[in-house]
Amino acid sequence: MGKYTTILFDMDGTLLDTISDLTGSVNTTLHHYGYMERSEDEVKKFVGNGVMKLLERAFGRGVKNVDLAEAYDYFASHYQKNCRNRTCAFPGIPAMLEQLSQAGFTMGIVSNKNAQAVMELSENLLGGHIAVAVGASEDKPKKPAPDLVLEALRKLNRNREETIFIGDSEVDFETAQNAGMDCMLVTWGYNEKERLAGLKPAYLADSPADIVRNMN
Repeated sequence: MGKYTTILFDMDGTLLDTISDLTGSVNTTLHHYGYMERSEDEVKKFVGNGVMKLLERAFGRGVKNVDLAEAYDYFASHYQKNCRNRTCAFPGIPAMLEQLSQAGFTMGIVSNKNAQAVMELSENLLGGHIAVAVGASEDKPKKPAPDLVLEALRKLNRNREETIFIGDSEVDFETAQNAGMDCMLVTWGYNEKERLAGLKPAYLADSPADIVRNMN
């Protein structure tokens, strides 16, 4: 093991392909309020800053006669019941987690997704390799604020100097910067590779195997 002992992962677009189930719950919510549905490609552009921002973007700037707090609760209830309909790990992720675990890395998840959904998906889809799964809560600001990352570090009893944050977006890059740690960005998620490369992260991974190689 080299510089790092600990890896914190984003969830959506990094470890798990959640876009189909997110789109399903977004569209169920939009339909409930009489709004037109969104495509998966549209929803990909809306994710990354938490559910409230996702819904604000899905409804659009001209949203009227919708209580977004009520819509949030409607979405959250539907998604909690349907978050594992089609969601799955990206190809190569289970093997990557197994290899990193065998190499001695401590791993956690930090996501802007609802905390209950984060824990359920981690426990059921990621093979027990995740020591801590931290999701959004009302008492802490979401990424790119560093608070959720720092909470994960406290729970793991690790420091930022020995930790790398791995995600698939500008939000994840900014989160790592704000938390004072290195960042690796993956290119199989919901953002274009050229845009991610332009951020100049410490590492850029085109496959889960690249993560393993970079951690050696």
